Amino acid sequence: MSKINHYLMENNITKEDRFCAAKFLLNGPTTLTQGRIVKKFEEQWSKWLGVKYSVFVNSGSSANFLTFACLKILNKEGNVIVPALTWNSDIVSIIKNNYSPDFVDINLRTLAGSEDQI
Repeated sequence: MSKINHYLMENNITKEDRFCAAKFLLNGPTTLTQGRIVKKFEEQWSKWLGVKYSVFVNSGSSANFLTFACLKILNKEGNVIVPALTWNSDIVSIIKNNYSPDFVDINLRTLAGSEDQI
């Protein structure tokens, strides 16, 4: 059996990077999230978009979860088409918000959901 060596990413965080991060966490600001700069950026972003509010989150996974939480307000349940090649956080966001994932195979050229199966 041959060994597969296809990594999504190599470990590229150096010892110096870790030292700088630790120094920042130990000596930096006491508020690390939702500070005044984030609030100001959200306000400017909302104005640029022409909407009343916008919310920034820590990751795409959190954004996916919030998107489905908002959809849940409109539709209590349903199915969501999901490509079989995806992150587990995408599936968790769907299931935790009372939706059911419907998996479709991928298009090998694009790695997105196969148009034929959708």
